[in-house]
Amino acid sequence: MEALVPVTRQMIGGEEVFAVNARDLHAFLMNRDKFATWIKDRIAQYGFIENHDFIGFSEVSEKPKGGRPSKDYLLTLDMAKELAMVERTERGRQARRYFIACERELHRLQAQTKGRGLITESPLDQYLHGMDRDLIVRELRFLTEVQKTVPGMHENQAFLSALAYTELRLGIELTPLFPPEALALPCPHQEVELRPTDIARRFGVVYASGKEDGATVNRILADLGFQTHTKGEPLDWTPTDKGWPFAVVKEVPNRSLKAGRTIRQLFWRIGLIEHADVREALDRKGRERQARLASSRKRGQRALDLH
Repeated sequence: MEALVPVTRQMIGGEEVFAVNARDLHAFLMNRDKFATWIKDRIAQYGFIENHDFIGFSEVSEKPKGGRPSKDYLLTLDMAKELAMVERTERGRQARRYFIACERELHRLQAQTKGRGLITESPLDQYLHGMDRDLIVRELRFLTEVQKTVPGMHENQAFLSALAYTELRLGIELTPLFPPEALALPCPHQEVELRPTDIARRFGVVYASGKEDGATVNRILADLGFQTHTKGEPLDWTPTDKGWPFAVVKEVPNRSLKAGRTIRQLFWRIGLIEHADVREALDRKGRERQARLASSRKRGQRALDLH
């Protein structure tokens, strides 16, 4: 693995960790700010903690002879990875991928020292393929905070966006590991537009795999008279006179087609799930599905906890 930035073993917070010299990282990222300004601003902006995320100059080396000493920093890989990501440049992305590769190599070496015959994994560890659950939670928290800085992005959208990005990067579905309430955080405005899968997630109407069951939501809405099935039309489901006050039809990108191609998709305003009949039916179906999942959940597997 080509060393883009030197990584060494150091003591930070009383623990031996892989660490990066902040000046080396700053030089690789080619940030135009002066080093002292850059590192101080990042520490203040993102709330990094001394002796936990980094250590200062006096703790890592002797001061230079003569003149005013400059301050250096050693950063944990987690902090270095986050600093690389917030640069939003190709160099930042390269550095972040490199640090992730360093983490994986560390875990591989640690596993080797334990001996294959002594390693035991819980069902959750097996599901995560040995990835550190604490690192995943830390990354989700950080990405959620970054997403909140986007104008108009509220807490629930920020978390779901961070979750989708993390799933894409890791190549593994994390959604099934969270309870429905964690995937439907409160939104402060009332102009939310929901797909059937969004509604399914909010009420826990999911398959055994944890994936949202939008088909069942569509059937419930049809049974309650809010839409009708129109196969072969631009919309598979068309709102009825009863459903149109809650319906929004949008042109959205079609991932299965070439870039720029769109399809029509039906969304529902938040008021739909505040309708008494709809809420009662979805609540009932969600309780049924969650009871079924609880009874079949493997012993020892526990959900990730962001709180």
